[in-house]
Amino acid sequence: MNNGSTSADGFRLDRLEVYNWGTFHDQVYVFPLGGQTALLTGANGSGKSTLVDALLTLLVAPRSRIYNEASGSVTRRQERSELTYVRGDYGRIKDEYSGARVQSLRDHQTYSVILAVFRNYRADKTVTIAQLMWTQEGDRLVRKLHVIAPQDLSISDHFAFDGDMRRFRAHMQKLNAEVIDKFSSYSQRFRAMVGVRSEKALDLFRQIIGIKEIDNLTAFLREHMLEPLDVDAEIEALRQQYDDLITALNAIEQDEQQLQVLQPMLEDIDKHVRQVDKQHALERAQQALPAYFAARKANLLEDQLAHEHGSLQTLESEWARCDERYSALDEQRLDLEVAIQSDDVGQQLAQMQKELATASARQKSRKATVVDYDRRATELGFSRYQGDPSAFHQTRSIADARQRAIRDRQECLQADRDHARDETNAQQATVHTIQAELADLRQRKTQIPAEDLRVRARIADALKVDADQFPFIGELIRVRDEQRLWEGAVERLLRGFARQMLVPDEQYRQVTQYVNKNNLRSRLIYNKVEGNANPRLRPVAPNTVPATLEVRKESAFHAAAPQQSRRAVRLCLYGDARRVPAGDQGHHTRGPDSAQRRTARKGRSVRHSRSD
Repeated sequence: MNNGSTSADGFRLDRLEVYNWGTFHDQVYVFPLGGQTALLTGANGSGKSTLVDALLTLLVAPRSRIYNEASGSVTRRQERSELTYVRGDYGRIKDEYSGARVQSLRDHQTYSVILAVFRNYRADKTVTIAQLMWTQEGDRLVRKLHVIAPQDLSISDHFAFDGDMRRFRAHMQKLNAEVIDKFSSYSQRFRAMVGVRSEKALDLFRQIIGIKEIDNLTAFLREHMLEPLDVDAEIEALRQQYDDLITALNAIEQDEQQLQVLQPMLEDIDKHVRQVDKQHALERAQQALPAYFAARKANLLEDQLAHEHGSLQTLESEWARCDERYSALDEQRLDLEVAIQSDDVGQQLAQMQKELATASARQKSRKATVVDYDRRATELGFSRYQGDPSAFHQTRSIADARQRAIRDRQECLQADRDHARDETNAQQATVHTIQAELADLRQRKTQIPAEDLRVRARIADALKVDADQFPFIGELIRVRDEQRLWEGAVERLLRGFARQMLVPDEQYRQVTQYVNKNNLRSRLIYNKVEGNANPRLRPVAPNTVPATLEVRKESAFHAAAPQQSRRAVRLCLYGDARRVPAGDQGHHTRGPDSAQRRTARKGRSVRHSRSD
């Protein structure tokens, strides 16, 4: 080989190693290039194409690989394959028994390794790629493992293979090397590590190996060195991106519209959250009231205790002073009696000096007591002691009055606390009532009052029938979709009518008997529906209340609802719906309770039950 200097930029081939590859048999052959340009020369059959094909096997995919392409002979190219290189085929012999037979250096009990090390000398990076190949007895398929590592490996030091693939993979993993089964993944990983962006470069390398002349350089560059450009696919991708952007824009606009529609609900939710927070704050304040007032009471009691303790100390001091004065006067009396009896002037003078010293000590102690009193009085906002007993007693009276005022203030605060607690309890009761009503409304499918539904359920349970057999008129009719603007007004207009219950003809008598015998504790209006009721009604005039209504066709009372609807509209527009029309022949009866009343006319009954 001839070596020459070359640039050290990028990854360059540093070393090529083969073991049991072609005629390179039974030992590791190393070809050190050192990243420089090398000229491979030799006689025919010396193994030049074998080494080039080893490098081709490491870099080019099997589907594009052509061995011994430089020979120019199709027959000679077909003679070489991965299998011939792994077995080490080198010729053919003929004998009179088996005919032509291929001569090989190796059998299925050996393995082959080809390895290439690429190095970037400037960046000080190394990439090693290798392929481990072997065959099995009676099988022409070459099995292989692809190895790639970010450091320098060699066949002699790192590729001992005993047939155990699991052990070999674990050994490679310890070397920080990847073992890959598929060539495509192995090639993609290698190109990423050495910076080859396109697979076209490796395919160009495969073609250049066997090329001898270039007829048209422009055509060669276009076909082999430029990536194909699919303009139609690019335009279609651009159009698809535009459609995706339009779809995203429409989705954003739709979301904005939904946010605008939901904004009032969000405001209501925020208002509800604020109310709940306010309620929780009031509950916490209510829970803290006992502790707060207990602390205030404790402070007041401590102040009162301190005041009483001071008063006690003052009284004790006064008592001690009076006791001392009494003792002194008593001693003086005794001394005077002794002096009078003994008439000893010297003893009297000594005694008087002794009394003077005692009086001075008492005076000093009393001054200290006065200083302590003045300090405490100043802290409490009272006047200092001026030596006037009347002023002292007046200050004490003021302190007692202030204590009573504090006690009265405490009682007022306790009363305010009790009042606030009562108001909070009332508000909680109101909130619970509203929440119960809201929960009841959410569970019900209609707007019929819950009391009416409970009365119907009691009747249905007593007669052992389904409550749906006694529908309310409000469950059979509804405002047409195109008349939703009038829904609120029509519901208020027909509220009493919608609460009337329809009873089939065959059950009307049983319902009436049950109503007469039981206190429903509520008002109930029910109408008898004939089994063959099919009234002939005139067409409904437009722009009228009946024109805004439609009857649910899925109900068994579909035929009776229009007639009831017209009667309700007539009652609502021309008279009081609670009053029996003049044309109806009705009568009043008394039930089992004097508090119960039933108004009946043909096909219609009104039941009042009041709980005393």
